[in-house]
Amino acid sequence: MMVHKDTKTHFDVDVYDRDDNLAEAFSVAGGDRFSNEQIQAIAEHTCCVYLIGEGGSPESARRIMDAGRALLDCGGLGVKIESAGTAHSPEGWRELCNDGRLGSLLKAFTTYVGGNGLYYSCGMHNLGYPDCVVEASISPADAANLIHVFLGYLLTENPMINSGETFSVDPDAPLYRLAKEDC
Repeated sequence: MMVHKDTKTHFDVDVYDRDDNLAEAFSVAGGDRFSNEQIQAIAEHTCCVYLIGEGGSPESARRIMDAGRALLDCGGLGVKIESAGTAHSPEGWRELCNDGRLGSLLKAFTTYVGGNGLYYSCGMHNLGYPDCVVEASISPADAANLIHVFLGYLLTENPMINSGETFSVDPDAPLYRLAKEDC
């Protein structure tokens, strides 16, 4: 268990032996967030530490971010969000921790996936919100922007979403019709 001495916030911690696939997992999940030297250091790791805590709200996510930073301060080599398939370098994670804006939570806990007209987010459950799926003949960059703006809207405005409503990233952009589905 890991406990913050002042706030008494606590997390379960599991420690596992070396994982031969860890460097590849961080490389894939982190994209260009890691240097070759950082991936090599991860390849030479001796153990894996899994931080387990309650998610489901921006406040819980911030606490997990701080605990992850504490593990980095103890010699951690990176942070991988298993439930979203994204990874962050130590400096990238610290930057997200220091950024008090809600958008930093999106960057920390979600990833965007897709191609060929089907795009989606993964990880919003960490923040207590639904993920987003877009079926449209648009470029991956446009899909990522649409998803990011929509998820930011959910996170900052906490609106009631009803099927049939529309959403657009700006007044001159295409409208998308929403369909709310159970998780």
